[in-house]
Amino acid sequence: MENTFQSKLLDKDYKIDYSTSKGYYAGFQMTITIDHDSLKPLPILIHPGSPHDTKMFDEIMFELQRRRILRKGQLIS
Repeated sequence: MENTFQSKLLDKDYKIDYSTSKGYYAGFQMTITIDHDSLKPLPILIHPGSPHDTKMFDEIMFELQRRRILRKGQLIS
């Protein structure tokens, strides 16, 4: 059954991962950063599969600096 799942997704642009509890799956992970005071969403990043949060931290920080949302000396909580 798992091979059938993979073969149906071969022509799609999905990343296939494996979980010991769920088996094979395809999907995306969305990361949203929100401003503490206004509760407005800041950058929304979409990652294929389900990367670990520690791998996405540098990318989120870079994006906040690139958009001049985060400046030198500001505190992140």
